[in-house]
Amino acid sequence: MLEKIAEELRADGSFITGDLGLIHEDGYVTIVGRNKDLIISGGYNIYSKEIELILDDQPGVLESAVIGVPHPDFGESVVGLIVAKPGATVTTENIMAVLGKKLARFKQPKKHHCDV
Repeated sequence: MLEKIAEELRADGSFITGDLGLIHEDGYVTIVGRNKDLIISGGYNIYSKEIELILDDQPGVLESAVIGVPHPDFGESVVGLIVAKPGATVTTENIMAVLGKKLARFKQPKKHHCDV
């Protein structure tokens, strides 16, 4: 597992997530797909899309992305990235409460980042 993580890390410290995107002339980036949709955490297979569908369905959430980031013990850890709708307030507590009812604990993101 550590070898796989090492393959995705670059010398500058960046981590290759497997997202596919386009960089426009004006500098904006559009994510158009994902090269890798599987996160392996502690030997469990976790599919980003399953979690994203739940996050996207929450009040105040415009869009989301779920990625795997390196974890020293589990190989990868699940992180949720959320963009709130304009004027909406999205809290980690509310998101975690919903995910706790709909997902096994090992699939729940360990961190959330919300852009409002």
